[in-house]
Amino acid sequence: MEITFNEPFIKLLVKGNHQILIISCAGGGKSILSEVIDEEKHDMNYLIINPFDPKEELELAFAMFPPQAYYHLKELKKIGKEPLQKKVRIYHPFTFHLPKNIDIPPMEIFTLPIPDFGRDEVSFITESEGDNEVVRDLLNGINLLGSNDGLFDLIRLIEKRIKGTRRTIAGKEMTVPDFSTMFTKSGTTGTQKTVSDIRSYFNPFLYERKGGVIDGDYCIAPKDFKYNLDIRKILRDQEHYHVFSTKWVRDEKVKYFVAFRILNMIWENLDYAKYPIVLDLPEIGSLVPYQYDKVYKRFMALSLSPKLAKIRSKGRGGVTTIMGSQVWTDINREVRSKATVTMFGKQESIED
Repeated sequence: MEITFNEPFIKLLVKGNHQILIISCAGGGKSILSEVIDEEKHDMNYLIINPFDPKEELELAFAMFPPQAYYHLKELKKIGKEPLQKKVRIYHPFTFHLPKNIDIPPMEIFTLPIPDFGRDEVSFITESEGDNEVVRDLLNGINLLGSNDGLFDLIRLIEKRIKGTRRTIAGKEMTVPDFSTMFTKSGTTGTQKTVSDIRSYFNPFLYERKGGVIDGDYCIAPKDFKYNLDIRKILRDQEHYHVFSTKWVRDEKVKYFVAFRILNMIWENLDYAKYPIVLDLPEIGSLVPYQYDKVYKRFMALSLSPKLAKIRSKGRGGVTTIMGSQVWTDINREVRSKATVTMFGKQESIED
């Protein structure tokens, strides 16, 4: 895939909103083409967001530096463009694994408020598609959280509700009618096993190591925590490129959950966007693989696919999505089918 600025398809891609899928082998020009579109769209007053960084190299964030390589400067001169740099903001979820003894790029450390989690997030965390007992109790608990309540409060609240509605009478465990059962005697509200199950789903976020040391990728917080991600503020800031990273998050499921929640937050708040948006999703096959090895990756595809079908006209001026992959067949079928423009560059084999 040879990229030159004056090619007709570049003009096509920056006009209007598209769901763009770029397929090319490593070194074939995917990143260059994506960055060309990002830059042109940004100059057209689009807001650039990179919600997921699968290679964990902060590649788009390097737009903050002026080009220095000879080949880069030569190409810019040939097409008559001045070397430029962009203002960039980098975001990383809080984790106890943030490095302490090495230099890291300036970044905003953020958390995600638990009370804002809905059915999609609960299904992702519990890896449950259906409406089972664990999902119901977790959703009910989240709905009852106050603005200062966090994970510990959620678990205690669920346990309290279960103990409060289950009674042993004459040696038989029974449900005592209350509002949660609509004051009927039928139905259950969970067991102590439910509490244990729910707690186990949050183990990647917070756990105790040997010696009583608290550890984990603890990026979830109460509603009013001061480091919660302000997605509406981001949607009003067109001046910067917004690049999200999970480089120092150790648990893979938490990495995916953060990307899952950020995409949902963008979707939920598009009405507050002041500008049209570009979502830059490199290596989309890593985010939504065709053959998933973890159930939560399927939930990512189930959530993203219908949004791609509608997102072009959402918000103020719509949304363009740029997706890249080395192999077309590596991408979830439902997601790749939502592309309105698919571009094939250099392939390493006919099977790609």
